Amino acid sequence: MIDITVNNEPYQFKEAVDLPVLLDQLKIPAKGIAIAINDVVVSRVNWNKTKVRDQDNILVIKAVQGG
Repeated sequence: MIDITVNNEPYQFKEAVDLPVLLDQLKIPAKGIAIAINDVVVSRVNWNKTKVRDQDNILVIKAVQGG
């Protein structure tokens, strides 16, 4: 089992997953978001090859319009 934190909420997964699978499992739409793992922003082009590891701290930031 791996333990991770997403936006300060703890989650457990049976194995390491890549970011698109993580988003799907947590029902987070991929459109209009940015992701940082352990305070490092992950470029969208690297999501498919970025595995979430035990004890990772993930921040999902949703873009909003405003002024």
